[in-house]
Amino acid sequence: MKNRIRSALLPIIALLLALQPLTALAASSKWEDLGGGQARLVAELDPISGQIQGVVEFDLQEGWKTYWREPGGSGIPPEFDFSGSRLFLPGKVSFPVPRHITLENAEFAGYRGRVLFPFTGSTETLDQTGRIHLSMIAGVCAEICIPATAEFEIPFKDLMGSDGEAAMVIADAQAAMPSPPSDAFRVISLIADGEESLVATAKLPAGSKAAELFAEGPAGWNLRPAQLLTMDGNQARFRIDLSEIPTTLGREGVTLHLTLGNGEKGIEQEIQITR
Repeated sequence: MKNRIRSALLPIIALLLALQPLTALAASSKWEDLGGGQARLVAELDPISGQIQGVVEFDLQEGWKTYWREPGGSGIPPEFDFSGSRLFLPGKVSFPVPRHITLENAEFAGYRGRVLFPFTGSTETLDQTGRIHLSMIAGVCAEICIPATAEFEIPFKDLMGSDGEAAMVIADAQAAMPSPPSDAFRVISLIADGEESLVATAKLPAGSKAAELFAEGPAGWNLRPAQLLTMDGNQARFRIDLSEIPTTLGREGVTLHLTLGNGEKGIEQEIQITR
């Protein structure tokens, strides 16, 4: 049945592609208010494979911030719920490299200004009654933090048009995502320094003017952004505070997921704690 549906749609798809060969099949939702900024949903369709890629785009006002997936200490990480969609099979929502943000009474991993959260998904049919629907909650902060909620929707019929701006937003989001580690950009070691801290040593690309490290651990670990101890040339050392981790949770042999940034780009890496 699926093959018959695709076969029937292929001539229509081919005609659409012939009419707009230089633009992607993409669309955007309307902007929704977040209290301290606005957000929208952007999506792009590959009509042959049924693959969909998109972005949840934040545009935060001056002085406002939002949280990373593991803010550390306290905070409301963004939650993305696509269960209200029809004929859309959601994949993964990814997070760009965060920044270490310090407020008067708090510090956390988060973002300022324009933030792009890319997502993936697919559809098995291009039935125009299909839709991508997102329900979202995210903490946004100035002097105080508020839980902002919003609903976004892009009907499949809109995805059969062209939106050059949407395609550029998706390209920007993908370019901002952290990469795998390389010889020139990686965490070299993660060593226990007593029971209450770890010391991480990292190698940075030549010319780096900043260094930030963010750690995610197993269930029960709640880690604040790492403290930069030293930055000498292309090498940086960080302290990761474990004082709020229960001592009943062992340290040795545990693997942490680390995100390392230099203010321009970043990498993600898993590394085991050693002594």
